[in-house]
Amino acid sequence: MSSDSPPSPDEAASTYDQSLAELPQRRLPQVSIRMLVAVTVIAAVGFTVIRSASDGNRWAQVATMLLFLMITTFLCYALSFVIGMLFEDRVWRSTDAPNSKLKAGRSAAKTTRWMLLISVLALPASLARADQIQWCGDYPIPKGHDYRLRVGVEMMPGPGGYQTVHFAFQPRSQAYVNDHQLSLKVASYCQFKTPVAASAEALITLRQGDGNVSHTLLVPSFNTVSELRLVLREDGRPLTNKAMMLNRGGQLNSRYIDQTMTIGIIDPSMLNQSPLFPDVRSIVSVFGNSTQGDYAALPEDVTEHRLSSADAKLLASQVQPAWVQFRVLDQFPLHPNWLSISDLDVMIVHRQFWSDGIFDQASSEMLLRWVATGGNLWVYGETASKAGSNAPLQPPPPPLSPATTLKFETMPATFVLSEKKVSDRLALQLENDTSSFDIQWNGPVYKQGNSYGNQTFKLRETVLADLKSVQNPIVKIEAAKDLAPRIRAASYGLGSVIELDDTDPFPGSLQQWMAVLDWSTSAASPMSGPVSWMDRYGLDYRSGNTNYWRFLIASVGGPPVKSFLLLNTLFVLTVGPIAYFVLRRLGKLYLLYFVAPAAALVISGGLFLFAIVSDGLGTKLRTHQWVWVDSVNEIELQQDRSTYYSALGAGELRFPDDAMVNVVMPIPTSEYSQYTGTDVEPAGRVRWIDDVQVWGGDFVPARSQIQYQVTRPRLGATARLQFMESSVKNRSSTSIGPLVYRDSVGDYWRCEQVDAGQTVVMQSASLQDVRTLIDDKVLPPVGIVPDVQSGWMSSYGYWSPVDLVPELERRLADWRMNFPKTAFVGISGCDASRFGLDEPEVAASLQIIMGQAQ
Repeated sequence: MSSDSPPSPDEAASTYDQSLAELPQRRLPQVSIRMLVAVTVIAAVGFTVIRSASDGNRWAQVATMLLFLMITTFLCYALSFVIGMLFEDRVWRSTDAPNSKLKAGRSAAKTTRWMLLISVLALPASLARADQIQWCGDYPIPKGHDYRLRVGVEMMPGPGGYQTVHFAFQPRSQAYVNDHQLSLKVASYCQFKTPVAASAEALITLRQGDGNVSHTLLVPSFNTVSELRLVLREDGRPLTNKAMMLNRGGQLNSRYIDQTMTIGIIDPSMLNQSPLFPDVRSIVSVFGNSTQGDYAALPEDVTEHRLSSADAKLLASQVQPAWVQFRVLDQFPLHPNWLSISDLDVMIVHRQFWSDGIFDQASSEMLLRWVATGGNLWVYGETASKAGSNAPLQPPPPPLSPATTLKFETMPATFVLSEKKVSDRLALQLENDTSSFDIQWNGPVYKQGNSYGNQTFKLRETVLADLKSVQNPIVKIEAAKDLAPRIRAASYGLGSVIELDDTDPFPGSLQQWMAVLDWSTSAASPMSGPVSWMDRYGLDYRSGNTNYWRFLIASVGGPPVKSFLLLNTLFVLTVGPIAYFVLRRLGKLYLLYFVAPAAALVISGGLFLFAIVSDGLGTKLRTHQWVWVDSVNEIELQQDRSTYYSALGAGELRFPDDAMVNVVMPIPTSEYSQYTGTDVEPAGRVRWIDDVQVWGGDFVPARSQIQYQVTRPRLGATARLQFMESSVKNRSSTSIGPLVYRDSVGDYWRCEQVDAGQTVVMQSASLQDVRTLIDDKVLPPVGIVPDVQSGWMSSYGYWSPVDLVPELERRLADWRMNFPKTAFVGISGCDASRFGLDEPEVAASLQIIMGQAQ
């Protein structure tokens, strides 16, 4: 065979394998001492910067952000490189490997490339996991202490309520070496002047020998919080000179302002079978319309019929381009105090949390208290269809309450809209504005699409057509007889429970959620109250409340005008003609220079003392105590509208730790005409001590009428009244009367008074008796509402005071015209345990007991 002739295939393969075997081994990389020292120094500096950033150092935080930006950029380049290698065949094609071993190697390499691509794609998803608690880092505790403290906050989407701050104490070794008496203080700072900036304080003890200790602190929130700052003290001494910022330099809740609804979702991944996370796209489109007429966007990802759990949770954790926002609760057990979710309007919970017994008693009770105050619970799950009309949740066992079954009603078919009516409510002629929110310096939030003319959007009609073209379940239309039976509702206290008889009702059709919305807000539904937080509590902290003026204490706090005119007249006569003639007759006219200032001092001091004495030295109180009685579910909701006034200051007010305390203001809580920055220390103080919350500082000012609305639910409460045909038994400890009741037939009854523990026969009555009782005894007159906003304030403030009233007051006003069957209303003496302080001077106060009898 000639030397120039090509080798045979077998020879070529043998030569190829031999060449591979004889390749020289690559030398190991040579690492110098200088390189090792450089890498060690860089790593030490990097960890030091990250630790300083977690301790709140601003420069370290900026450096850490730059570092993560560099890492993210590198990952993006790596991702682009992997995708390029994956789809560029020339990189992986080889014509020099003819045998099967090389083909197997290429196959393994391809599998490796796919695994690498999946890992890179999964990295952002793992980084984007949204937890309920946003951990802010470790508190900078000096060396020498045997414990660490990690701090986190929850983003609060609602218009009011409490901000929850979490503390996790850890021993530096196995356990704490000594006992520690610690004081936690979290203060909320606002950029503009506000009279209701709050700081919350609590005491905690770390005992010797203990391990990890967790604690939570609730901070009242009445306006946009710019910063939260934490100060930790041990034995009364602060551990550091500077407070720790908990918000990482951004506003905590400005992105959630102005929403029409706030919805919490308990993450179903905590269940054993891990059901799919709710896909909220249809809910956003239906419930996300603003009160000013802005329509929520329709979902434009038309090919996605149902989002995966990861994508659905990520969507719910983001800011929605609509006037509805969500909060994911993924920590168990739930906070034992219902105030931690008091800002929510709706809670979506899988039924399996109850059927599998995952809810502990404290979590279940917390959720039930929230529902009783007006919350709306939406329950779904695979066992709902098997349960029929049974309750999706049971109240806690005795002694809190005996187990009772909620009385569900099926949604009438009239609430299910036809396809044309669904389309008519979607404003298809408008653009599908998917822009994000922005906030103006003076408070209001707006869609960027309404302000920036360079943004273009699809028409809503086009988006709807695209959804229909792929038969997306969001635009599915069902017959009323098929959809209506799958939705049931029952009242519970002032709130409601809606049962969705579907294994996975998400995303659900627009038709389905429109039916839920219409039925929830209809007077014909079993739901007891409105969905919106502002409507339930009658408070809008952006605007102020004109209803404030109806509950003021008469004849206190104002200047004594008549007394001033009288004393001023006497002063003029005394230092004028009377002093002149008397001193002239005595021959001491020169004393006139001393009589005038002395008389002025005496009379001015007398005027001041008169004002103090006329207003009294104690604290005056005017309160309307409302009691809503749900006899069926054994719930009693207490809500007080109380006004306090003290010439010398009332000191402190004490309320139970499960009571929601809201300050009622006649003007907006933020004065945008006065920029203060974030250096003004909050003067309002709330201290959590054992089972009470103590309000002091500027929350109880001197010579000012401060007004509070306090809401507290009670589960397992025995009904105060028992109605038997035409008689009534008073099972409470106080007398009640006058009392009006309408039985199940529609007849009206009344009695002037029924004493504690007694039974009386009621007399026949009419609707006019109801109106007379409500007008004369309960609802205060409207009176004169002063214009508290000057032209200067109006030019800076966006909102004007509104006349909102809480749900109980609004419901009683509606009962004047349409008193429902089995309803009753009566008057009783005030409960002194709900005053908030000891032995005030009570004036023009009463207790209103109303509700539905069994």
